[in-house]
Amino acid sequence: GTPLGRTVAKAISSNFAAVAAVARLGTSLAPGFPKGARLGRGKKHADRAVYYPSCMSRTLGAGAGDKAPSTPESVFDVFERAGLETVLPKNLSRLCCGNAFESKGFPKEAEAHRRELEAALREASENGKLPVLIDTSPCVLHHPAEWAPVAFTERVLIPRLTLKPIDAPIAFHIPCSDRKMGLEAAWQRVAAKLCTQPLFPLDTDCCAFAGDRGFLRPELNRSALRFLAEQLPGDCACGVS
Repeated sequence: GTPLGRTVAKAISSNFAAVAAVARLGTSLAPGFPKGARLGRGKKHADRAVYYPSCMSRTLGAGAGDKAPSTPESVFDVFERAGLETVLPKNLSRLCCGNAFESKGFPKEAEAHRRELEAALREASENGKLPVLIDTSPCVLHHPAEWAPVAFTERVLIPRLTLKPIDAPIAFHIPCSDRKMGLEAAWQRVAAKLCTQPLFPLDTDCCAFAGDRGFLRPELNRSALRFLAEQLPGDCACGVS
């Protein structure tokens, strides 16, 4: 980046909690934009698991007018159903996986955030004693793959839940980061537990969102997904990523 860019990146990195708070405020005021997610408090249970809600999950909740729960709300609910107490890492508001900095060309700041997050999750998990969930796949890419949502779901949640598969076709998209971590087979196994007709469309390996580019260049998404609709049956009304 340019000298000015590096200065701005360093300032944002050093004051990440404040910048994230401003971003949450911005989304809450912007008409039609998803509102910031609320973090609850999990109930006490004998068994515990660490949950790191990513910056994106904390900043963007459900869409405007959407009654669906945010990602953190859903995680707290599933943990409760699984009989798990939710453990959040300390200093959550300042934690970041670093991808936002790396994607903009600031590897030094990215690596600093990765190290800080790794240390916080190691401490919260009592040095690996407790299982860890990071709720956004790209954030896991430089951390242990077992912390990824689909890996955590298969290893920790499914054995603790009674599942009744949905008797309908559901389309599944495997994020690029999960493919890089070799988690395609885990996706296949988890999908088979969730519905009777799991669909994995071809030619849609990448959603083309590329961090925040999809906000600015939605034509990238349209191009990447141009063959999606023709691969899905007419009665497929649900998609999961």
